[in-house]
Amino acid sequence: MRILNPSNDATEGDDDNSDDLTFDGKKIRATIIVLFFAGCVALIILFIRKVVIYMYKYLSADINTRLIMVYRNFIHRNIKRYDKLADNPNYRDEINYIFCETVADNEREKCISILEKAGFSNSLISLDDFKYVSAFLKKKKRGVKR
Repeated sequence: MRILNPSNDATEGDDDNSDDLTFDGKKIRATIIVLFFAGCVALIILFIRKVVIYMYKYLSADINTRLIMVYRNFIHRNIKRYDKLADNPNYRDEINYIFCETVADNEREKCISILEKAGFSNSLISLDDFKYVSAFLKKKKRGVKR
């Protein structure tokens, strides 16, 4: 038979029982913080994975491939805005469809020729041509939406 001892003396050694289900507030708080940061890191990795892969491919590509990547990204972003853009199979039709009302014909033709040279030729385009097409694609923001 066990007798309870109200004093602070531990005579029987039963106080070292490790089967308690008591939780320390500091341990719970530390666990919650670790789980929170692990979840944040997982979300960051999921969301920026595509960006990191795109930037790696972009930085390791030559100037022709970079221009085509910029152009494809432009088309991908605008395909929802222009319902019939997906029906246009090549650079010429896509550029003429998007910029037919906002840009002069000679500018569109120059952009199309640079894109075709970058896409189909073995020779590299110049940096000025790359900058010209990049600036040309930015004109879309000022253009009229269909």
